[in-house]
Amino acid sequence: MDIDIPVLPIRAATTMAIAKQRILVNAATVAAINRPTINIAPAAQTERLIALAAAVCTREQLREWVRGPLRELLPHQHALLAFGRRHSLGIKLHDLVAVDLPESYIAAIQDAPDVLESPALERWFILREPIRISADMLFPQYGAKWSDNFQLHGMRDVIVDGHLLRGADNVTLLKLYNCSPQVVATLSTLREDLLATLTETWARIALAEAQLAALTRTDKLKIVQALSIAEKEIIHWLKFGKTNFEIAQILGKSECTIKTQIHKALAK
Repeated sequence: MDIDIPVLPIRAATTMAIAKQRILVNAATVAAINRPTINIAPAAQTERLIALAAAVCTREQLREWVRGPLRELLPHQHALLAFGRRHSLGIKLHDLVAVDLPESYIAAIQDAPDVLESPALERWFILREPIRISADMLFPQYGAKWSDNFQLHGMRDVIVDGHLLRGADNVTLLKLYNCSPQVVATLSTLREDLLATLTETWARIALAEAQLAALTRTDKLKIVQALSIAEKEIIHWLKFGKTNFEIAQILGKSECTIKTQIHKALAK
């Protein structure tokens, strides 16, 4: 018995084969895009980053640490580090240090003078892992205020991570703006040690400031008298929020010299 087997025209069969191949290629492409890139930081570089963070005792040292080893390992343009207590969808601030971040931007993301809120924070409290928010993402619950402020200050993206203390609502926050593509993957490999160390760093800064506040007028006068003229000049400009690079330009010195004199002044 003869069986008639339908034969597709050559053109139709070829078209179906090409379409099937495209589907397979597209599926593979989507899978590759969604698959997280693993970018493990060198162990020595990570250990150095953590060790230097563990030595920080002042806000200025924290800024230097961000501009130096942290930016080297996790490339970014601006940074915001904060410590506080969980509050609604954000953080009620105990302390905050901004690095190369415009004050007008910080003011716009504060729901009140001591409360920090943003879509990135809201999402982080849900996921509890490093997240990236880009300028083209929409957040209707925040209206246009957040996205307009984000783009007005030239922000392309922000990467957020934090450390929530067990049994408490205390939060250590790290926000990095305008980052290199690999930052989320790199941060994921070292986040636990890094954020735990930053939590301890905030405690050391608070202790140092409390000890300074407890000094008598006579004690403070002795410290000032112990400073050299060069160290006093640098401290003067630090009060105005100048960076080490800016102070070096003002005083006609190298940035390395400025850093050395700051460390000598802090030791005194």
